[in-house]
Amino acid sequence: MKRLGKIVLTILLFVTVTACAGEDKDVDLIINETIKNSRDMTIPEFTNINKDYYQYYLPKDVGRKHGDVASNIFTYRNSDFIMCVNMPNIIKDYFYHETAPETEIPAADEYGSGVQLREYEGTYIDYGNRLVDFKIYLITVDENLYFLQLITRYLSFGTVTYKGGLELILSKIIEMARTVRINYELIAVDFSNREVQSGSALQALDLFKNKKPSSGYLIDLMNPNRPAEEEESE
Repeated sequence: MKRLGKIVLTILLFVTVTACAGEDKDVDLIINETIKNSRDMTIPEFTNINKDYYQYYLPKDVGRKHGDVASNIFTYRNSDFIMCVNMPNIIKDYFYHETAPETEIPAADEYGSGVQLREYEGTYIDYGNRLVDFKIYLITVDENLYFLQLITRYLSFGTVTYKGGLELILSKIIEMARTVRINYELIAVDFSNREVQSGSALQALDLFKNKKPSSGYLIDLMNPNRPAEEEESE
């Protein structure tokens, strides 16, 4: 019985230490491991959400709250996240073959004291076996709470989540990003002379209102299609 008790105690101690290690796992390690592991995930060869300007595969465990011409709001494991198609970059590349500047992230000190900004780089293989570069920006909103953004040349994903949810939601974001097919020509022709309005990006503010940074920059980060004059009017 004593031996059995020691075995049980050892198991309990192992479980406790493992759980604590998971909670204390370094954020950089979480992000970098997720980037690495996501490259090897198998993705569907077909899409189940087909819009005029883009198509993608929506996993069964992801809910779709709202979608429009430029963006969609999803929910996954009690966390909401937004996906935007970067129309301006598509138009510039199609007509002018320019290399437009990447999305600018405001300096960390613009969010107030105590806010930390981390940056990461990575690549994934998309549905067409093409290598896609991306950047990840992680902003500390509050203790244990983060704003996470993943940006490619033509896609932007954003979410606010707790540390414990970073790995799962980032993995799901990369999984979905790899399935997105964009109709570049149709977007360029239809939107070359008009602004892109995204109702989903505006609705995202309401979704994140209880967890968003106090700064008004959140909507700018989530919506790459937002007109400049709209920012100035606020």
